[in-house]
Amino acid sequence: GAIVQDIRIFILSPGGYIHVSTEGRVGGVVDTDNVIIQAMNGDTGFSTSNRRLDDKGKNKRLIELAEPIKDENDNVEYIVYTRVDQEEIMDSLLRMSKSISISAVVALVLAGVIGFAFSGSLIDPILNLTERSKELAKGNLDKTIPVNSQDEIGQLTESFNYMAKELGTTISNIETEKSKLEVLLYNMTDGVLAYDGKGKLMHSNSICQELLER
Repeated sequence: GAIVQDIRIFILSPGGYIHVSTEGRVGGVVDTDNVIIQAMNGDTGFSTSNRRLDDKGKNKRLIELAEPIKDENDNVEYIVYTRVDQEEIMDSLLRMSKSISISAVVALVLAGVIGFAFSGSLIDPILNLTERSKELAKGNLDKTIPVNSQDEIGQLTESFNYMAKELGTTISNIETEKSKLEVLLYNMTDGVLAYDGKGKLMHSNSICQELLER
């Protein structure tokens, strides 16, 4: 609705007579005060200190504005006079402030709820990645992490699963080749000793061990 309900507007002649008004009054004059006198003299009149008695006899503090409308010869042709109860404006502003405050509180609560919901969808996958990394470090390469989204976290999870799978395949291939090498060395008729770069014995086959024991 409107901020101010009781705003009164008068269109006055240069002498202060009422041509038309929001009150339905035509003819007669408005109480002549300084703001209207200023408008009659061609200046804008404004006041926040005048007081009037309303229909119930209550003393009201008014905000008044009188604006002269001039013709091409700079003569006052008519006056637009507006007045409104200052207390009503303050009450309206107070109601608006309360509404804004309530809206702000509701917005903060909604932001907190939405933030909490989104934090779960963001933090849980990261925690799963952390736990999976610990298992991967222990050698558990079989378990995969469910991919529940296609955003950056989902792509990171897919990459992690792919890395774990490839690592498991690589380790399996290495173990297979190691087993083949061990079988080959075991079945050789010649003795074989293998040393690392520091001269430390790494491997020897059974024929070599038999020769060394003789």
